[in-house]
Amino acid sequence: MQTLLSGLSEQASRAYVGASLDDTFSFQWKPAAQLIADSDLTNGTVSRHAVWFYRAPWHWLADGTTVDVMAALQQWQTEQRAVLQLRRTLRQRLTLVNIDRVTPQALFERLGLAYNDQPVQLFADPLAATLAGVFEQMAPEIWTLYEALEAAAWLPNGEPEFRSNRPLPTTTGLIELLDLIHAGRQLPNAQLQLHERERAITSLRRETEQSRNAQQSRHDEREQVLSQLHRAQQALADREAESQLLKDQHSSLQKQLAQAQTDKQQAIQALSAASVGSKPLAEENQLLLAQLHDVQAELEKRHQAGLALEQQVAALKLEAAQARATQQKAQQAHADSSVAQRYKEESELLLAQLHEVQEELEKRHLETQGFNDRYAKLKKELDQTLAAQQQSSADLAGATANAQALGEENELLLSQLHLVQEELENYYLANREILAAMDQSNHTLHRARKVMSRVAANV
Repeated sequence: MQTLLSGLSEQASRAYVGASLDDTFSFQWKPAAQLIADSDLTNGTVSRHAVWFYRAPWHWLADGTTVDVMAALQQWQTEQRAVLQLRRTLRQRLTLVNIDRVTPQALFERLGLAYNDQPVQLFADPLAATLAGVFEQMAPEIWTLYEALEAAAWLPNGEPEFRSNRPLPTTTGLIELLDLIHAGRQLPNAQLQLHERERAITSLRRETEQSRNAQQSRHDEREQVLSQLHRAQQALADREAESQLLKDQHSSLQKQLAQAQTDKQQAIQALSAASVGSKPLAEENQLLLAQLHDVQAELEKRHQAGLALEQQVAALKLEAAQARATQQKAQQAHADSSVAQRYKEESELLLAQLHEVQEELEKRHLETQGFNDRYAKLKKELDQTLAAQQQSSADLAGATANAQALGEENELLLSQLHLVQEELENYYLANREILAAMDQSNHTLHRARKVMSRVAANV
């Protein structure tokens, strides 16, 4: 059979009954107004059993959970008078239970149900006993209604609590009441101190946030500088690699140029050797040697090599034609002379060597022109690379100095931040102590105000 529970709020009923309140088969909680106005229960059309939970006003006032004491007392009196009237109608179907004097396990045993929660122990509140004495003096009608509830309530152990057998006030309860009054008097000062501490904490939090933002900004700038430094180092490494490649190419070109000069010297030596055996053609051979020296000089001048070589080749062709004409004259004048025959053979050999030298010079001219173009291009790129390297070195030095300055500034900011954090921790500990004292003072003041309000209302 389902049992109706009422009298207290659902939260207070759950705190007393425990998790068993969730068992809808055994229990159903109803607000006090609904239970009192339930016509089915009053007319007997429903045979369910009802349990009414109640507490003495001084007990729930001592808990300090009530905001409007006067309204709560009036509501308590109205509901308790109504339930006493309902008790006369329902009789045994309505059980009154004082939760401050009856344990839940005893109630469950009375209802024939199993109690599965932890056993609850009852204890006496010294402040409640002191407030009960105040109510006896200042509000006897409350005591009269409470005694009526006690007389009709189910009490498995002991007698009903009346004014004649109530627990006497103790010094502990009196001291607690006086502490509540004192805490209430001190509450405005504590609130003012708390407000000042909150303002100081807010200011420190604002400063900490600004410091954190500044530090984050410095960190971002440092990351940006480090990124620029990394890019500069990478660019410098690339420039060094390109510079090394240009150096290798330049060395190769120098080797090729040296080889060309060696070949040229060999050609000159061969031409000189060919010119030794012919006395009549000595002047012509000397002229050819001079022309070859001119070609060498022109070859060393890279920017005029092509034009000078063409002029030299033209001059060589002219001299070759003159040599042929001279040879023909020598052949006609000394046709029967063995010396002329020897000169003729030497001249032909010299002409053949001259043609070979001309072909080799033309080939070297083309190669030298290509080398000059490549050398000019490589030199230009090398100059650009050196300039870029110098700029990168300057950027690297500036970035390194900036990074060092940022590091020192970050260390200073971190030191300041640690100081602020230590100060915040000190404020936090002090604030926590004040909040604890405030909570205790608020609780004590609230209870004192309730008591004083009740006392003032009944004076």
